[in-house]
Amino acid sequence: MTKKQGGGGKLGRTETVTIRLNPRLRYLLDVASRQHRRTVSSYIEHALSQAIDKEPIRASGTDVWTCIGSEAEYLWDVDEDDRLKALSQRYPHLLNFDEQVRLKARDGD
Repeated sequence: MTKKQGGGGKLGRTETVTIRLNPRLRYLLDVASRQHRRTVSSYIEHALSQAIDKEPIRASGTDVWTCIGSEAEYLWDVDEDDRLKALSQRYPHLLNFDEQVRLKARDGD
């Protein structure tokens, strides 16, 4: 991923992500973005935001399910170390290998 200056988005900074789409899905994405009078990028960002907000997530060691959208304020921080700390406290089962290594190195274990 490459960071670059955004073109007037809410956060001011965006990240570029390259994805592969089959021709049918790419065409239908174009039609959907026209329907909403958005650019393809804006439509994808909007659709992903809605999907992520509704994505179920369960805290480690509990049977309580919630949605990522309701956890966003807890999980997101501008500081990467604080994001890692939040994720590791409530959702340690979602840490990838590199995050586990960073956390272990940070905690001095």
